[in-house]
Amino acid sequence: MIKKLQLLTIFCLMSVFCFAQQAAGPEIFTFAEDMPKPVEGLKKVNEFILKNIQYPKQAVQLKVQGKVILGFVVSDKGELQNISVIKGIGGGCDEEAIRVLKLTKWNPGKQKGKPVHVRTNLPINFKL
Repeated sequence: MIKKLQLLTIFCLMSVFCFAQQAAGPEIFTFAEDMPKPVEGLKKVNEFILKNIQYPKQAVQLKVQGKVILGFVVSDKGELQNISVIKGIGGGCDEEAIRVLKLTKWNPGKQKGKPVHVRTNLPINFKL
């Protein structure tokens, strides 16, 4: 009886461990052999951001300037996921930086020739 209980306990623990491994999702790299890049290239995406940023009224009133640094994951399909503010400046600038970043298109990073999820950062400058 004790052996059966021990075997059942081990089986249950292994099942929980395996489920936790599957539920964790795909591996997210912080560095890949080929890092993700905007479809149009960095120069064009910077021009796009400058053209499409709408300086928030509150930031203008408060004379908020600076650099918002966004962190995000580029999926193996080139989709932006888990966008977060690493360094914000407030006044609505953080939210505006996220809004404009969501408008950009990215090519996924690659590891050993295969597309992978990669975490990366992008600074966006706000200057009055």
